[in-house]
Amino acid sequence: MAMGAIHRVNAIHAQISGTDLEGRPYVANEPALIRWVHIAEVSSFLNAYQHLSKDPLSASECDQYIHEMAQIGQWLGAVDVPLTWSSTQFELTQYRQELRFDARAKEILNVIENYPTDLLDKPFMRLTLKAALDVMPTWILQLIGKQPACALQSQAHRLALILGAEPIQWMLNQQGVQAVAWERAYSTPTTEMYLKHHDLRIGLV
Repeated sequence: MAMGAIHRVNAIHAQISGTDLEGRPYVANEPALIRWVHIAEVSSFLNAYQHLSKDPLSASECDQYIHEMAQIGQWLGAVDVPLTWSSTQFELTQYRQELRFDARAKEILNVIENYPTDLLDKPFMRLTLKAALDVMPTWILQLIGKQPACALQSQAHRLALILGAEPIQWMLNQQGVQAVAWERAYSTPTTEMYLKHHDLRIGLV
């Protein structure tokens, strides 16, 4: 399933090309662009998890996540990707001089901030956006003209989002990606016998 998704993404990237606002041509499957996307994604995913999880990963587990995700980045076309959390953060800062908050980026941010949702969903979406800004590096917030929240505000956003996301987490545990992963990981007879013997139950990670 994973490799099928990767092949589809690569096929889509191969058909996308254009010209940036400075007149430079680009194609979506350029290794340098894929490398930037990979580093930004894994950094964002892990930052968000560490900020919102009730059970954050240890330093060695963070490095393991980065190392495992590197293989996916390479399958998608990235080259020379970092293999540890610290090196990922270092490589992210190396893009500071290349990043531009131009008219196109401002338009995209405006779409995100004003994403059309049902009236009842708007508070949750605003809270999600605030939490997303809370985990962004200060230098990126400065680039996009946003002020970092104080520690008290950030903690309030975090706790409110954790509480509000409980029904979503429950659904993901039962039917989503996590449920599929648990089923695959614990479907062998040896594992089932181990779980039964130790009276373990599959629950939240």
